[in-house]
This record gives sequence, C-alpha cells and structure tokens, in this order.
Amino acid sequence: MSTRRPVVYSSLLALMGSLTSLPLLAQTTDDTDTQSKVELLEEVVVTATGTSIRGVAPVGSSMIELDRDAIDSSASTTTINLLRETPQIFTFGVNDTSRNGSGGSGNIVYGNAINIRGIGPYATLTLINGRRAVPQGTLGATVDPTAVPTIGLQRIEVIADGASAVYGSDAVAGVANMILRRNYEGAQIQAQYGMGDEYDERQLGFVAGKSWDSGNVTVSAQQSYRSNLFGGDRDFYQSDLRSQGGADYRVSSCAPGTISVAGETYAITEGGATAAGLTAGTVNTCDNLRASTDLMPEQEVESVVVTFDQEINNNVSLFADFLVYNRDGQRYSEPYDATITVPESNAYFVAPAGVTLDPCPGSTGAAAGVGCLAVDYSFLGEKGSSATSTFDTETWQATIGFDIELAGDWHANLYATTGENKDRVFSTGNNVDRAALSTALLSSDPATAYNPFGTSDNNQAVVDAIFNYASDTRAKTTIQDYGLKIDGSLFSVSGGDVKLAAGVSYYDMELWTGQARGNIGELEFDFPTRTRDITSGFVELFVPLVSEQNSLPGIYSLELDIAGRIDDYSDVGKTENPKIGVNWNPVEDLTVHASYGESFRAPGLTQLYSAGGSNMYVQNYYDPTIDAVVRGVALSGGNTGLAPETAETFSIGFDYTPSSMPGARFSLNFFDVVYEGQIGGQLANLNILSQEDVFASILLRGANAQARVAQLLADGTNVRGGSVTEAEATTVFVDGRQNNLGTTEARGLDFAAMVPVNTELGEFTLGVNGTWFDYYKVAQTSSSPLIDQADNLDYPVSLRMRGTVGWSRDGWELAWKTNFLKDYNNTLTDEKISSMTTVDLSGSYTFMGADSSVLDGLKVGLFVTNLFDREPPFVDIAPTNNGGGGFDPQVASPVGRLVSLSLSKTF
Repeated sequence: MSTRRPVVYSSLLALMGSLTSLPLLAQTTDDTDTQSKVELLEEVVVTATGTSIRGVAPVGSSMIELDRDAIDSSASTTTINLLRETPQIFTFGVNDTSRNGSGGSGNIVYGNAINIRGIGPYATLTLINGRRAVPQGTLGATVDPTAVPTIGLQRIEVIADGASAVYGSDAVAGVANMILRRNYEGAQIQAQYGMGDEYDERQLGFVAGKSWDSGNVTVSAQQSYRSNLFGGDRDFYQSDLRSQGGADYRVSSCAPGTISVAGETYAITEGGATAAGLTAGTVNTCDNLRASTDLMPEQEVESVVVTFDQEINNNVSLFADFLVYNRDGQRYSEPYDATITVPESNAYFVAPAGVTLDPCPGSTGAAAGVGCLAVDYSFLGEKGSSATSTFDTETWQATIGFDIELAGDWHANLYATTGENKDRVFSTGNNVDRAALSTALLSSDPATAYNPFGTSDNNQAVVDAIFNYASDTRAKTTIQDYGLKIDGSLFSVSGGDVKLAAGVSYYDMELWTGQARGNIGELEFDFPTRTRDITSGFVELFVPLVSEQNSLPGIYSLELDIAGRIDDYSDVGKTENPKIGVNWNPVEDLTVHASYGESFRAPGLTQLYSAGGSNMYVQNYYDPTIDAVVRGVALSGGNTGLAPETAETFSIGFDYTPSSMPGARFSLNFFDVVYEGQIGGQLANLNILSQEDVFASILLRGANAQARVAQLLADGTNVRGGSVTEAEATTVFVDGRQNNLGTTEARGLDFAAMVPVNTELGEFTLGVNGTWFDYYKVAQTSSSPLIDQADNLDYPVSLRMRGTVGWSRDGWELAWKTNFLKDYNNTLTDEKISSMTTVDLSGSYTFMGADSSVLDGLKVGLFVTNLFDREPPFVDIAPTNNGGGGFDPQVASPVGRLVSLSLSKTF
C-alpha cells in the first residue's frame, strides 16, 4: 500500500509517541471514582460502534447517529431510505430502484447496500447489534438494511472511518450498526400509506415487549409494500432527447423492424412489408424502453426481529437475537430484440423488389445458394413476449450468547451466530429458444412459421414455443460466526483506568449459486458450493491520559486508543490492519479527534467465481464517434486472480457541545481516503464508448473485437441478449469481467450543526448536515491516470446538504427539511447538470392525557416528500433498463411528490 500525506500521518504518530512521555501514569485513584466507574459499566448493554471496549466511546472517529426520535420523524418506510436521508450515505451501485453504477449489474434481486460517501457499495460493513449479518443477494456480498424493520430499531450508528482493525473485512469506508430495540415494555402499532403520481406505498408494523425481574423479550414486525413505477408514466424518461437539447438514443430494433440486405436498409411500414413498399435508405427507430420498462420494480417486504435477555445469576446473563426477513418483487423490462436472419423459405418472406439476396450464413451443400436477409427486430407487442423478472429473498439469522462478569470489572462476551439466505430470480421474455426461433423462421408452413414482416398476426403457439425460455438464478448463503471477547481494566493511571479488549473469532461462509437457462420446466441446478472461513484475532487498548480528575490547562482530557487485527482467510491469505485514534478536549465542551487506520476488503466469492459463468452479452452502446447506437459485446465472468482491496484512512475534526446551549452540537470532520485495487467490472456501462480513453485497456474495436469474439466462441462461451451472428459481426468488445481495476482517493469534510431554541411559542430546532469533497480522484484501471471526478456524472457531487427547521409544542411537531445537491458535469456531453433542491414537510400530533383511552397515545402524522414535485434535472444520457434517458437515477428519484398519512398507537 502506498503511503500518502507523510507529514500529516507522521505528525499524528509523533503525537502518539509524545503522549507516552507525559508524567501522567501515576497509579492514583480513589474508591469513590472506582465505584462510579463500575456502576457506569454495569449500565452499558451494547458496546459502542467503532470500539470493542465497553463503556468507551469510539476514539478518534466521529459518529453519525439516527436515534428513535429521528426514526419516528421520518417518512421513510424502509431502513435503507431512512439512512439515505443522511448526506453521507449515497444511492450509488446496489439499490432497489436501479442497477446503474458500481456493483449494480450484479444486483439482479434489487437489494440494497449502505454506501458511505459513494466510495463503493461493498466498502461499508453493515452490522446488527455489533455483529456480522448473513449476506444477501445472489452475489452473497451485501447486507440489505431493509431486513431490519424501522419499528424494531433503537438507533443506527455510522462510523464514516476505516474500521477493519476492529471488525475485519469490508469496513473500508466505515461501518453502520443497526441496534435493535430491547427491554421494551408495552406495545405500539403503526400504519402508513403514501401516494404519488401512478405510484403508492404502505407500511404496517408493531412492537411489543414484556419485562420480568430478570429479563425481557421484545418482538418487532413490519410489512411494507411499494408499487412499480412504469417508465411511460414519466415524461422525463425517454430515448429521443432532442427537444431538450440532447441526443436521439432511439434504437433500430423495432416492431416493425428494418430489413438489411445487399448493404442497404429498408424500413418496414406499419401495415407490413411489401416488395414495392420497401424504400432503400430508410430505418425504423423506436423507444422500446419507455414502452416496456419499469423505472422501479414492485416490492413487498416482511420482517420480524426478536430480542431476548435473561439473567441466569448475578454473574451470567444470556442474550439472543432472531431475525426473519422476506422480500419479493416483480419488474418488467425490454423484451428480446435482435438482428434475426430470415431465409427465403420463410412462409411470409418479403424482399425489396429487384434485390439480390445475401447468402445465408453457414449454408453449405444443398442449402448453398439459399438466400437470406436480416431484420433488425424487437418482439415488443407479441403476446407472451413481455420481459418479466420475479425475485425473492428469504433470510433468517439467530444469535445466542452470554455476558459473563469476571473478577474486578473484567467481562467476557461469548456468542454464536448462524444464518441462511436464499435468493431466486426467474426471468422470461428477455431471451428466446433460439432453436425454436430458427425453426420458425425457416418454416414454409404459415401455421408454424414466424412472421417478422408485419403482414399478419403470428400463431400464438409459435410465439409460445419461441419464448419457452427462462433464466433461473438461485443462491443460498449460510454463515457460522463464533466469537469470544474479554475486556476490562488493566491498571489505573492519573487519568483513569487503562482498558484492554482482546478476542478471537471464527467465521465460515458457504455460497451455492448459479444460473440455469433453457426451456421452462427443464432447467437443471447443478452448481458448485464455494466456501470461505476466516480465523481472526484482535486487541484494543484504551489509555485515558488526562481526564477531569487530573486536567491541565489546555488539556481537559486526552485519550488514546490503539487497535489491531489479524484475519487469516482460507482462500486469499492473511491480512494485518492497525488503527490509532486520539481524543483531546482542550476544554470540557470541545473534543478534537484524529485517527489513522488501514483497512481491506477481500474479494467476494462470486467475484472470484461468477455465478453465471462466462458469457458474452450483446448490448446497445451509444457511440459518440458516429452519434448513433450500435450493438456491441461485453464479456462477463469471475476472476480467480483477484487480490484484496486495501485502503488507508485518515481523519481529524472536532465536536463542540456548548454547555450554555443544552442539546446543541457543532461538528466538522476532515477525511482522507486512499482505496487501492478496487474490484469492478464494466458489464453494465452502456456509455463506456463516451469514455474510451479512460477504459482503453478493456476495449477493443473493429477486427480486434471480432477476433476476440471468435476466440471466445471457439472456447464455448455462450452468447446472451442477442444472436451469435450479431456477436460475430460486432465492432465493439468490452471486457466487463471483475478485475482489480482502479484507485480512489477522496478528501473532504463532513459537517453538522444542531441548535435547539426554547421560546414561549415552543421549542425550535435548526440543523444542517452535509458532505463536501475537496476532490474525488479515480484511476479507472491499473494503467489509467488519477483524474478528479468530483462533480462528474456517476461520481459523488462535491456538495450534498440537508437542512432542518423543526418546531414542537404540546404534542405538535412540525419540520421543514431542505435537500440540496450541487450542480455537476455530464462528462459524456461536456454540459452542466443543474443543481437540485427539494423540500420535505412533516407534521404530527400526539394525543397525551386524553380522556379517551382510544386517543391517549395516538399519533397522527402527515408527510410530504418533494413538496413542490420537483422533476429530476435533465441529463443527456442514453436510457437503460434501469434509468437514464433524461435523468440520473443514481442521484434523483423518479417518484416525484409523495404524500403519506401515518397513524401510531402506544399501549
């Protein structure tokens, strides 16, 4: 790993060294202080995120926290949408609305991942109660926060800082910890319904808990539903963008199609092809995506979490957590299109008058001399050809453990977690039985022939035979996670107790996944099982050099934390990662913090071994060199030569909580991240030709592209999404496989302020939260130069903010929230994309002390998201199956204004 910012880092390390030389290690304390510390530790239930030591806040790193009040005041019906209200959490890559961006192409189940600062969907570790959760998706690579019902959350803590020294792999950009409700007493039910233009969503949930002298059980459950959003219901989603100053991205694979023969094109008219009616030099163009595609799939989510605590005796307590989660949905997309070869034996064959037919490809012997023509064609409109994907995710996870009080204040935590996730995606209509299509195109019998010329309706039995084809992707992920940790005080210094945490863990993961393709009802699922186990050891030391009891002028408190972890992988080797952090309070109300750490991410099993094997996908690419859409070929597949991704992270900042303003907080945090060897593929980048200089190492043109395709075909690589003939004739080849491609260097500031103001009219709250990038440099491939991509399409915008003005009094709560996204650059067209400002409005009233028991504890709320129905800013990009075509789906929601009514009742 390269060492950067040597002055800054060496300064931090020098500070660490100088701290140990301070005369602060005198073994002094008093019984009163010791007793108060023991009482404090006994009150701690969950170790804070970012540390392994009980009773200690994370040292050197700032924390973003969403507490129960923030959850209750949000209109979001899922945990991931709640998190994305925070400017530091991006929607890039793995999300449930589109498959654009890094990681998006593999997200066929439309799951979600937390993406801190847009660094990558796999670079944030997501925990439940401080422990790893079973990964979801057919890639087995991410934890979907929607698995946890919002009503079952006590709070969410996010450390936007490298944390591999504490948690191991994946904590490159940071860690998000979803902490469940426990020790709840009573019951609460809630319901919410939201409606927008051609869109609606709803949620129903409850939480109930019961306590007894030695324990508690809390159960939370939630069901939520979201309708699909059809592309044709949004005017800003289309292929022909010329009316807004953009390009025309319509394609020529249409219904009716376009005939190609003897080097000339002939558009088939709406009434069907006739020899005399075909005009040379004409081409049909169409917008198949707008006519057939969902911008957002329909989804339904059901989840239940249970927490259980039982004191066994004065020294031993048992705890258990249980989660069950199911998410299913459906999405419509563009049906199969291709350039199909039609022989003159076809019963419906029509050729332009006077044209000499091309010889049929590969015709020999008796077939030699048979003429053919090509039809650039879409099956859109054929009954039974609609492209539909249904997906389903089922997850369960259970944890059981013991908290054991040892001698003094030493404590042991022993746990075991087991879980399983199953995913399935069943897709029809986006591919065909090619043998059946070839037979139907060849047939001279009108009853069994397929007619692509539009002169008559096709026999439905023929269509059904052609589309008797499906892809069925399945996956099962199981985990076993065991851990033992001890922590407590080693000895006392003048600043307090020096604390140590140390532990070991063992993690085992099995992933069975693959994709079967073929005739419906005849698919086979003989996939290999991939395995990985990880043995880990970690240690963390907390040293309170100065505290309130021995404070000095300019040093009210000074804390040092050093952590290290070794992870030994069964498949990718061993990694060692340290972290060092400092908290310095010059005065009581001001904390200055700094940290340096090294992090890593191991390649995912499906990045090493692709679930679907290696395939060549025929896709539409916009080619700016000819200002037209062309058919190209992209290669998919895994890569067993992948190495772990690595990162260095540095941060420094302050938190100010003035005692003169109770509840007020001001924070500023500088971050600097170097993320090397990032694993990525360009399978879904349909605008890659607009950045040909950047991706030159994975692009081939012309004869070189055709030679590469011929080699892959000879090796037995399958062709998907189009015909073999198209693949052989392509002039564009993209190596879309997973590779250790690039480097990301990100530097900027997180900032937040919250000020409560109490008046006779009620309590007002003023707040702002945001992220600003100084730069976001990216080298797309190992041979590419670092280029600052901040404020560029597909990369983080340099400024994102969310401001809040709230008011509360006598059960009333009102909030006005303004979301701001700075303008940014369309690097594909060298044009500016406008900034975006949206407003969310919420209001609620809680009946308190009402005479009626029915009303007492009832809360009525109204939420309006995107109050002024602001459309996404115009972006001149080609449409895809998941967005584009006039807007950027990675930063803007296509829903528009959403009005929601909520009811909740506490018993």
